[in-house]
Amino acid sequence: MSSADVLQPDANLRRPKRRLPLGTVDCHAHIFDRFERYPLAGERKYSPPLCAREAWLALHVSLGVERGVQVHPTPYGFDNSITLDFLCEHPGRLVGVAAIHPEISEAELERFDAVGFRAARLMDQFPTGATTAMLEDIARRVAP
Repeated sequence: MSSADVLQPDANLRRPKRRLPLGTVDCHAHIFDRFERYPLAGERKYSPPLCAREAWLALHVSLGVERGVQVHPTPYGFDNSITLDFLCEHPGRLVGVAAIHPEISEAELERFDAVGFRAARLMDQFPTGATTAMLEDIARRVAP
């Protein structure tokens, strides 16, 4: 994929003709920004285009989306920092899906729970994430 294949965010956001129902939730989204603060994993399968948090939130406002599920992107591997920080920036508005390694500490799991992570992501096709082979170990760790 070349940069010519990547669509940039539309700078001319507009409300839809039909309003979304109250309480509408964006059920799966990613942000990719601040690469100097949140470096991509070296073993990633792809390098994502910029998808800044400000553009994502502006789209929500334009569409009338009230809440969202922020899914941790696989190009960051098990480093959930970008998603964790975004959840902390918007408490109560977003919940998260984390890339959980089976050897994650109890303290880190408790921290994830406290900021709003509510699920673990499994991705067999990427070398930088949890796989279905790890499912039972991860399920046992996150069950409480």
